Amino acid sequence: MATEVSQLGPIDPKRARFPCSIVWTPLPFITWLVPFIGHLGICREDGVILDFSGPYFVSVDNLAFGAVTRYIQINGDESN
Repeated sequence: MATEVSQLGPIDPKRARFPCSIVWTPLPFITWLVPFIGHLGICREDGVILDFSGPYFVSVDNLAFGAVTRYIQINGDESN
């Protein structure tokens, strides 16, 4: 059975679109003291950011601690 894989859109930092990516933003004060600690979010195939910002709550396109400063794109073919 063949599956059809859709092409990912381009990464667009101005619109905050990072298809199939893990995004990171610093936490105020804590990241200044310990630089590798921050807040993570995951992105769907269309680039929309999903942020688990509280218990039983998923924020869409709104990271709890500010804009994305780093991202890592994941190969969608290897995740299936």
